Amino acid sequence: MLRRVPFAAFLPAVLAVAIVVSAGCGRTVPGDGTAGERPAVDVPAQAMSTERKTAELAEGFPFQVPVYDAKVLSTQEVTPGTLWGYDLRSTEPAESVAEWYRRAYAGANWVLDREEPLEDGSGWGVALYLSKGAGAQSVITVRAEPGGSTSVSATVGLDAGIGDMF
Repeated sequence: MLRRVPFAAFLPAVLAVAIVVSAGCGRTVPGDGTAGERPAVDVPAQAMSTERKTAELAEGFPFQVPVYDAKVLSTQEVTPGTLWGYDLRSTEPAESVAEWYRRAYAGANWVLDREEPLEDGSGWGVALYLSKGAGAQSVITVRAEPGGSTSVSATVGLDAGIGDMF
């Protein structure tokens, strides 16, 4: 015989399943397939200032977009007013720089759509694919270089249609 059980009786079981499922959805360190701790980063302290962005990045670069505070190697305005690129070099570990980008972009309301490990035999690297709203997209590539430096290559588009790259 079936009897009716109030939903409240199932609530503890539903919450337990939700906790177990959410615990299994944790992020992993790119490329190693195991859960791990992310490096500690100081997003405000390691951000390029608006003054430096204006002086050193391509004309019109959106000052609201997070950029790691490192040596600017090159910069360009690919499409006037909509698409920019830059290359940086840092002495910080690549994993820390990548984590800075994850946190800085998240703090500016960007969404990390996906990340892909770069496995070409030259060392650790990751490509971060980010978006914001209907038209802002960014692809950040962070790679450990021989000698301990880190390279960053970025493309930032505002309504530029770089979604074809995704």
